[in-house]
Amino acid sequence: MPTGHVIVLSGMSEYCFFVEASQALSKVSKARARIEAFWICGRYPEIDTVDSWRIGNGQVIRDRNRFGAEWGGTPISGWKCGAVGSKPVSVIQAT
Repeated sequence: MPTGHVIVLSGMSEYCFFVEASQALSKVSKARARIEAFWICGRYPEIDTVDSWRIGNGQVIRDRNRFGAEWGGTPISGWKCGAVGSKPVSVIQAT
């Protein structure tokens, strides 16, 4: 990240990465879609818990929810298999 920090997310059973975007709904507005945040999510092995990192608007927010309610209480799609075998890690570190 621009601050020199690194998010470490490893040992998870599944991962998901996506972009949160918005666009004006008015037909009068010619505003283009804009990126609100980048999300990095990891599902812990053997439990229905997801750690989500939201990077946007000058903030980094870590949130923990149950699987199926990751984004504002609703599920997200696009999960990819992880490599379980090491201790799950979800931290932010300075470089």
